[in-house]
Amino acid sequence: MAERAESATRPGIAVAGLAVTSALGRGTEAQLPPMLTGTPAFGPVNRFDASPFRVQVAATLPDVAELPVELAVTIADACTDAGMGRPERATTPLFLAVHGGAGVPALAAGLAEAGGLAGVGRVYTTACVSGTTALADVAALIRAGRLQRAVVAAGYLVEPDQYALFDAGRALAVDGVVRPFSRGRQGLLLGDAVVAVVLESDRRLAERGRAPVAEVVGWARTGDAHHPCQPAPDGRGLARAIHQALDRAGIEPDCLGYINANASGAVLTDAAEAAAMQLALGSTGARIPISSSKSVHGHALEASGLLEFAVTVLSLAEGKLGVNAGFLGPAADCPLDVIADAPRQLTTPYAMTLNSAFGGANTALVVAAPGTTRAPAAAGAGPVAARATAETTWRVDTDGEPPAVPGFVQSSFNPLAAAVASRCLIEHFGEPEHAQDSRQRTGLILVSRSGDQVSAETVSTIVAAGRRPGPLHFFQSVPNSIAGHIAAQWGLAGPVICLSPQGDPLAEGRSQAELVLADGDADQMLLIALDQQPGAAETEFARARLLTTTSDAILPASEGETA
Repeated sequence: MAERAESATRPGIAVAGLAVTSALGRGTEAQLPPMLTGTPAFGPVNRFDASPFRVQVAATLPDVAELPVELAVTIADACTDAGMGRPERATTPLFLAVHGGAGVPALAAGLAEAGGLAGVGRVYTTACVSGTTALADVAALIRAGRLQRAVVAAGYLVEPDQYALFDAGRALAVDGVVRPFSRGRQGLLLGDAVVAVVLESDRRLAERGRAPVAEVVGWARTGDAHHPCQPAPDGRGLARAIHQALDRAGIEPDCLGYINANASGAVLTDAAEAAAMQLALGSTGARIPISSSKSVHGHALEASGLLEFAVTVLSLAEGKLGVNAGFLGPAADCPLDVIADAPRQLTTPYAMTLNSAFGGANTALVVAAPGTTRAPAAAGAGPVAARATAETTWRVDTDGEPPAVPGFVQSSFNPLAAAVASRCLIEHFGEPEHAQDSRQRTGLILVSRSGDQVSAETVSTIVAAGRRPGPLHFFQSVPNSIAGHIAAQWGLAGPVICLSPQGDPLAEGRSQAELVLADGDADQMLLIALDQQPGAAETEFARARLLTTTSDAILPASEGETA
């Protein structure tokens, strides 16, 4: 195994505490045993009436409270597991990953207050990479010495609206079994998860006299620039994430002893992920033990990545790797070393967990057993001041209704985002076919307090009436989809990140852009800020800025401006 020498100048990122609730049970001790035996948690949906839908199976935990209550309990448990008293909590911010909506900022603020935490660092609504994007951001902040400790929390409990959308999109496995990377795989199944992780500078943790559970040594965020909801078939975006995370960790592919894959059992996404591993890892990829814990606990949407991270950490601690349940045999499009029949022993101290989402968003995280020699390739960068090379607005009352976007129906949210983005990018690059190479390391941040409120309310009304939403509602249910459309149209292959701001959307979006730019995952970031006001479409307003740290910036970053 090839490792680079340890650096003495950069703080490491310790996993100081964990708390997990999933369909497998409450507490970290309930998570790994079903993984090792390959015993799925799926069963009939009893939480709501699933009879109108094609599939009536999910992984649900009986007797759960409402999501805000479960999140508050889990955050408190993670802080306790990390040995944090009131003084430590009071200096620790919350980074939250949940499904977007108008009530999310208040939810985040309430959770931080209830936990005695130092406010809200960020709220991520980046679909299925929300939790892992939060982890990557916190790791970058700790590595750069800009943060000592944070709680990263995520939650999703199976509920009728998202269930109906996944059913309408024919994403759910009609045979009621999740079969990642397997021949005969037919789709995914949803599952409950509420997870909280405390990340802390290893130096600060040592000062507190505590030992880490594991260490985060590599991370990356990338985009596919391919499609609103389908992955790039060649896996190019996820492959870059794998490569960048390994490079940041300072290790070669043969150091990895396990990959907890994103694989959900969906035909296209599993094949694209297998292609990504082949592209990034070469012949080594076929020899690394791989399984997907989704085969046991289901897909927990915004919380899935954080749950899979926790499972990977627990696997490292136990030295045992879980079974890929539901496996019928190798699939021709997934030539991987799938852990199919029995758990295996971990043979190296490194593991990777992968996640992908609508919009072509990808993350890769490398975790290591405590005390493992490591040397991240690049020091965490200090703060940078992003400046705008282009800035545009779109006001419905003066610019008119934005052009329709094929496949996005009913709501003006997505056309407005696309229109203001195109106006900004044309100002800087010209038409989409121009200067394509310069956009490969351009990412996209979409910031919205409300999200697509009209679509959400439409779906809720349809489901409450006992009807099934149309398939087009499926992929526009998260802001990632329109971000992916913009990225595909313009070839923006940098990270795709969606946020629900606590304060000024532009200021928070710029702060996120500066973090990604300083961390080296992009050279420029397109920031879009907008909110939707149902019933008042004529007042809708969006702003876009192309942000960079290079000398060609022409506009100063403005404080206090809202979308």
